[in-house]
Amino acid sequence: MDLMSIRPRAVIYIRVSDPSQIDNNSLETQEKACRNFLKQKGWDLAGNIFREEGVSAKHVSTRPALNNLIYYSTKKENRVSFVVVYKFDRWSRNTQEGLGAEALLSRYGIELYSVMENVTRDPMGTFIKTLSLASAQMENEMKGIRVADNQKTMFRNGYWCWKPPTGYRRPYGIKSERKGKECLIDENIGPMIKYLFEESSKIHVSKMELARRLNFMGFAKFYGKEADCNLISKIIPKTFYYGYMYGPKWKEYSIGKHQPLIDEETWKKANINLFGNKAKYNFKDTNTYPIKGLVICSCCHKPMTTTGPTGNGKVYYYECKNKKCEHQQRMVVDKAHTKFFDILEKVKPTESTLKLFTNMVFNEWDRTINDCQKRADEIDKNIKDLKESIIDISNSNKKGIFTDEEAKEQADEVRKKIVVCEIERSDVKMEQYDTEIVRNFTEQFLLNLDKLWNHIDLPKKQALQNRIFPNGLICENHDIRTNGLSESFQYIETLNNLNSSLVTLRGIEPRLAE
Repeated sequence: MDLMSIRPRAVIYIRVSDPSQIDNNSLETQEKACRNFLKQKGWDLAGNIFREEGVSAKHVSTRPALNNLIYYSTKKENRVSFVVVYKFDRWSRNTQEGLGAEALLSRYGIELYSVMENVTRDPMGTFIKTLSLASAQMENEMKGIRVADNQKTMFRNGYWCWKPPTGYRRPYGIKSERKGKECLIDENIGPMIKYLFEESSKIHVSKMELARRLNFMGFAKFYGKEADCNLISKIIPKTFYYGYMYGPKWKEYSIGKHQPLIDEETWKKANINLFGNKAKYNFKDTNTYPIKGLVICSCCHKPMTTTGPTGNGKVYYYECKNKKCEHQQRMVVDKAHTKFFDILEKVKPTESTLKLFTNMVFNEWDRTINDCQKRADEIDKNIKDLKESIIDISNSNKKGIFTDEEAKEQADEVRKKIVVCEIERSDVKMEQYDTEIVRNFTEQFLLNLDKLWNHIDLPKKQALQNRIFPNGLICENHDIRTNGLSESFQYIETLNNLNSSLVTLRGIEPRLAE
């Protein structure tokens, strides 16, 4: 009998999760390593190589090449004895599903081998394999967290992370070139959406009539289908069009870096005309007295309460109702809010102050970020050294320095250390990402302090007010003033004053040396 006909047969499975990796050396490297592995083992390649190009390993059921592999391998006439992968994380990043798929192959007498993780066929080997699959799953889940965190950071910094609203588009170019760039107004549909808001802000126009006008302007040619009432109902309430973004995923608001199509007043009028009293504004303040409890009477130092209009009056007040107070203070709500915004405008840092604040206050955060990166680099180096030591152990075994049992025992210990290092690296990277997110949000928050206050819900307003003005605001003679700032904002105020004192007075120019 021909010896070649009785040699074991194996199939090769290779995979990349990102389509952008298909054209580089990732698949080629995996295939070459797997072919060499078959050659070393003396196995024949059964059928074609099963290639998974640009498919995630999170779920087995969504990977056609893997399903084809299982179908092919379990057919008796194909005589498959082994499945070879470059690493176990190429097989699956879901521990339960990966082990389940392997168990299915085992029922047909087919064993799963990894080129880079040559585990033994004993309880310890099974344990190491399970750890490898679990580590791959953890890495996949941590990656998902990092992606979500990065997405939140982008949103908080003013960049829209999803499909742009109708009337906007992504910048042209490949994905890597578009990253970190704001949405652009669509040259064709943008003017139509602007017209839609302007018309609906002037007079009451039905949604059907607005849709008809859009279609008359050729909306379907660029959008792909004609406008209808449902589309109008989705477009008009979006605050994105006047520059404020709402992230439903986190229920947060952010000031967008994109160019607004309209101003806020036009947006409000359009919503009132189209939806009437049923308009649902994302930023609508349902509380008439948002700084209630913050304003304190200058005489009795008690928090001031509120008074609604009496009779036909339309004026609301903050006022002191302490009967023992000799000079009960009182202030019109609208005037109090105007003054409050003036105070917010003064206490927020200028851009030049923020640079000083960043250099001084953010230094500790920057050190944490840098330390995390250095630690991650060290762990990467340790992992690389450990993997190289496995190769050294294998070479020593071939030269007879180690017996098979000694080599197996040492290699198992090294692989355990690798798993521990990979887990530690994930923890370090998460700490780094968390710190970067806090730092970026704080910078964006400080620059837009007065605008953010006007567009957050009441509990967040109260929390923000208490952080800035821990001792409240003093009301005296129909005016309000600060009663001391928090330590951080005292520091910002000092930096603001320092910067303003360094500015050259208007009309006095520095003389150049002749």
